[in-house]
Amino acid sequence: MLNTDHFVQLVEHMSDNLLTGLASVGLNLLLALLIVWLGWKISHRAERVLDASLSPSQRIDDTLKPLLKSLLSWSLKILTLALALSQIGVQMATIAAMLGAAGLAVGLALQGTLQNIAAGIMLVLLRPFQVDEYIECGAIQGTVHEIGLFNTLVERFDGIYQYVPNSQLWSGSVLNYSRNSQRRLDVPVKIDFRADTDRALALLDRFIRQHPQTLTEPAPRVMVLDVNDAFTTLNIRAWTRNDNYWDFRWDVYSKVRALLEDDGIPLAVPSYQVFAPENAAAEQPVPVPPRTKV
Repeated sequence: MLNTDHFVQLVEHMSDNLLTGLASVGLNLLLALLIVWLGWKISHRAERVLDASLSPSQRIDDTLKPLLKSLLSWSLKILTLALALSQIGVQMATIAAMLGAAGLAVGLALQGTLQNIAAGIMLVLLRPFQVDEYIECGAIQGTVHEIGLFNTLVERFDGIYQYVPNSQLWSGSVLNYSRNSQRRLDVPVKIDFRADTDRALALLDRFIRQHPQTLTEPAPRVMVLDVNDAFTTLNIRAWTRNDNYWDFRWDVYSKVRALLEDDGIPLAVPSYQVFAPENAAAEQPVPVPPRTKV
């Protein structure tokens, strides 16, 4: 015969244990959520503090600062998640195993993202370009504003910001227009094949040497680049400071034509020869029959 009092006591004991367990689990979950919230707040705060402390510093390159901030923020977030899991009863050894398995799974699923991280680290270490330098990589052209953990921020010449994956810049061929303090200008000039070539060379050589933005070393040169039966191509080659390049280029191009024409040296004019058959005048056009309406 079932003992009713014993059954009631058993149910009450199980209910007390269940309520105690639920209360403990709920409290641990609340504490874990609180840890996550505080950890996220602390990571953002630490990132801002690091940014403020690095901004006036001249000892740390601007290229390295965004990467340091990203590494600090993500390290604190991963530590926060580990503490939160530990609060709900997950052992540290289990967390390490979970992180290893998750890292393997994420690594297989996000191979491109990991490539961007590795490429970002290599770009910061080897520095093929730095912040505020103008680069070209395939169809990408612009001034580098920031090298992040996953992508690089480039401002194009028309003011549009472009986010470029780090792996694309690391695996491609990069032209750095800002690294050298000097830059060479080449200006091809086509003159008429009957013009006095020596006089044109002397005139252009005197002009480019007297230009205020031309560097004396390396010395400027003017040479004959090409000769054919229609025109002679001269080439002005001069070096200037990198920050003066475009003003120098525009000024030289704007003055070369007037300089030659004022000295009586004609520029090359495209010409075409048209040959007609000898009996073309005698040939009559073939009449086209009119269309008839149906």
